[in-house]
Amino acid sequence: MRYLVILVSLLASACASTLPEDFVFDTSEGEALLVFDQSIAGTNGTLILTPADLETQEFVRLPAQLTAGFRNRIDGSAANASIYVESVDPGVYVVSGVRYMNGTGGSTTRCYSLGTAAINIEAGRINILSSGARMIGSTLIVAGPGVDPANRITAIQSTLSEHPGIPADLPLVAVERLANVRFEPGIRLVGPRCPGNSRFEIINTTPAEASNPGTKPESSPAASSD
Repeated sequence: MRYLVILVSLLASACASTLPEDFVFDTSEGEALLVFDQSIAGTNGTLILTPADLETQEFVRLPAQLTAGFRNRIDGSAANASIYVESVDPGVYVVSGVRYMNGTGGSTTRCYSLGTAAINIEAGRINILSSGARMIGSTLIVAGPGVDPANRITAIQSTLSEHPGIPADLPLVAVERLANVRFEPGIRLVGPRCPGNSRFEIINTTPAEASNPGTKPESSPAASSD
């Protein structure tokens, strides 16, 4: 019975909201609000977003690593739409991968090096990275604006409304995909480094072509490795 009580307690904590009650998103700070869900990273998975410059095809800063569920989950039981909320610097990011801890204390990283999306995260808005994503092996393709179903947007909006620190009048937008890119992963003693160096290659920049499986995107010359 004791073990059953412990198990029930763990399951309850896994579903409970962890975003602090005193969390406040202040638009005057110039930050962006990012919302993602389990179509992007499951609970306790760490989403890896790397700031990028599309003109130089370089990663410009160290990756932002956002752990799903760690002080950022809103349960959303009323709308059946638990989500993860993070304040981030606005700008262009490459969705580089996701990392999960394993039972031995190590971690496993799924690095989207074969193909992923460069996205734009806008200041003063609720940027949704959600069910417009589909994963194929080491490839992540994020659909462009307007792909998220209206009812999904409504569910996310309903879930966000459960937290008083998030302004109700903020516009919700699906993240804008600017390009599909690929890059080289790196290898280190404990799991892969993702990305592996400071360069990436643009596969294409036309969302209509990228979303049409019958269209072959134009590739730019391969980026050199550092």
